[in-house]
Parts: sequence; structure tokens; C-alpha cells
Amino acid sequence: MRLSLGSEVETRRPRVKVVSGRILAKRLRKGTMDPVHRAQLALQLQRGEVVIGNLTARQARHLVEIDVTVLAAMRRITPPTPRPREARNRVTYRRELTDNDLDQLIDKAGHGRVLAALDRVTQPVVINGDGGPSPRRDQDDVFASAER
Repeated sequence: MRLSLGSEVETRRPRVKVVSGRILAKRLRKGTMDPVHRAQLALQLQRGEVVIGNLTARQARHLVEIDVTVLAAMRRITPPTPRPREARNRVTYRRELTDNDLDQLIDKAGHGRVLAALDRVTQPVVINGDGGPSPRRDQDDVFASAER
């Protein structure tokens, strides 16, 4: 709540939990909710600590007391609203990464993981004639061509 008189008074609202109407209807229909939990849910709904979202058509109809045909007609004439999605800044989709993009990737992955990956990529390969480890696929065996 902000006061418009120039003071900077703010109060934090308690977090509101969203309960799916479909899941609630399913549990009520199956009888898996005990009466104590149902009473607690009713109290939380009354206090505004819990809200019901994603209602079934029947729940919405009963809530506003309309007929099935009216809801069906509204559904036909009203286009569905697209659900908002988080804006994702996926820098890995870009072909050319800038220094800022690399900084974002490193911050997201963590410095320790980046350094561990760098150590794995740059670890030396010992090549010897007694069946030791072979070079990685992307490296040429420069010593093998010199021995011939």
C-alpha cells in the first residue's frame, strides 16, 4: 500500500498460493481430501491466502451462476488469450557470442564449472608406443607421422 501524500510507506502482501481448480475437483470427486484439510482450505480461501486458478468449466459456471449454453457461446466468440511466457535471453542460439554474452553464460554456469570444463578440454595427452592413451579425435597425432 502506498500513500500518495509523499511518504514512502509500503507494506508487503503475504504470498498467495494458487491451487489448480482441476486438481481440487479431482481430489474432491475421489474423496481423497479429509474434512480437516478441506476446512483449512476453505479458511485460507476466505482469508485470501489461497486462490483457485485454472477452474473447470463447471466450477466457473457455478461460481458466477450462468448456464452451460452461455459459457459455450462466450467460448466460441472470444479467442483464447495466450499465456504469458518468460522472456528468455538464450545467448546460445546466437552464432557470434559477444564478450557480454560469454559473461552471462559464465555467471549462469558458475566460475568453478567453467574452469573445470576448461581443465578437461586442455588436459595434456601422453602419447607413447606402449598402448597409452590415444589423442582426442579433434587432434592430429603429429608424432606418428614423424616416425614413418
